[in-house]
Amino acid sequence: MDKQNTDFKSKLEEGYDYYQKGEQQKSIELFDQVLLVQQQNSNFFRTEGVLLINLERFTEAISYFDDILKQNPQDNEIIFRKGVALEMIGDYENALVQYNTVLSDSQQNTSACRNKGIVLINLERFTEAISYFDDILKQNPQDEEILFSKAIALELLGKNEEAVLFYLKSLKIQSEDTESMINFMFHFLNRLRMWNPMEFYERLIDKSPNEPFAEFFKQFVKNETQIELFYKKYLSRIPDLDEIKHWQIKIFEKNNSEFLEDEIMKSSEAQTIIQGKKYEAEIKELFKKYLDRWDVKPEELNFYAQQIVKGKSIKTVEEEIKNSDESKKLPYWQDDD
Repeated sequence: MDKQNTDFKSKLEEGYDYYQKGEQQKSIELFDQVLLVQQQNSNFFRTEGVLLINLERFTEAISYFDDILKQNPQDNEIIFRKGVALEMIGDYENALVQYNTVLSDSQQNTSACRNKGIVLINLERFTEAISYFDDILKQNPQDEEILFSKAIALELLGKNEEAVLFYLKSLKIQSEDTESMINFMFHFLNRLRMWNPMEFYERLIDKSPNEPFAEFFKQFVKNETQIELFYKKYLSRIPDLDEIKHWQIKIFEKNNSEFLEDEIMKSSEAQTIIQGKKYEAEIKELFKKYLDRWDVKPEELNFYAQQIVKGKSIKTVEEEIKNSDESKKLPYWQDDD
């Protein structure tokens, strides 16, 4: 019997040693051996279950936790861990049952509170999740994790303007931290696939006119209006999000936008357009001759004019227009001379 106890302790110590080294698979193999002779010892079931979660063997972990709960149905730590394992296999309804059980006994269980909110989001019960997060924030308004979770719920509910402010608060991004603010906004807008974000900014300001971020966004809107104006004027197009981001950062760094028009006007793209202006009449003639239309769009003129400036011959451009899909769709009577 003494030898059995010695072997038992040796395997147990070796198992913990492997666990501390991060070799969890070896650790669990040794704990399995221990459990063969200690089937009624809930401490070992507890350790084994935690290890199985770490190894992402969630179904096995649930089985171990159930064995413990047969002996002690009120073990809140194990009920919580069972909830985690259920959550990991996507059984959100039953995970929620476990977290609610824990919270019915201890409303202050922080881990169960947080996990319940995330489960509500996964169940797409966004309004309920937001209400739940609000209750937590009444106790701790600066809880960054809850602020972030609420932002996620708001975004998934389609309340994007409200979500922005909670993301900014949770990430501790201040309006003075210009580059971080701009990087966040453009990441957010890209995620929403918004290519004309002006209305979004304006709605955001209307939603939270007294927030410290409101003045920042007002300046943001003003800057973007100027950027779009000069792009249309000198480049005959709308700027993409990366270009807007570039100019926004530059304006905030310089604390003025007086340089903006001059730099866009003198850009290589603008200079190419200026050089291409002298070819526009010829391009329009080619559109009339081969496509039977004078209504050449600015972007079409710009495209072919830039091709010529970059070295393509008028003759090559003529052949491209002549053999275009649009030309081939014209009636047979179209004059090709």
